[in-house]
Amino acid sequence: HTAFALGSCDKNNRPSVRMVLLKIIVSDGYVFFTNLNSKKGESFKNNKRLSMCFYWENLKRQIRINGDGYVISDEMADIYFESRLRGSQIGAWASQQSQALTSRKSLITKIKL
Repeated sequence: HTAFALGSCDKNNRPSVRMVLLKIIVSDGYVFFTNLNSKKGESFKNNKRLSMCFYWENLKRQIRINGDGYVISDEMADIYFESRLRGSQIGAWASQQSQALTSRKSLITKIKL
């Protein structure tokens, strides 16, 4: 999979960029996965405009893509989630993306549930 820089703006139009992984290319776009309650997800709920930048050091090239994003179907998201290793599934479920971890113990307790 290919890492790219994803740019979005929050409800106050403050830009934010972070690295994400391209998981699937479909006929009408590019798919990455995130928790819709994360900072990325919250930004997306307020502004569907996204910007992507792929950079390949060995080629000294970059590609920038701008456009409107949309949420994929629950079915497609479920298929992807089921394809992940069990430990990765548990980690995704137990952690709260973009939130500070209060303690290692609280995370371990949540995982054991």
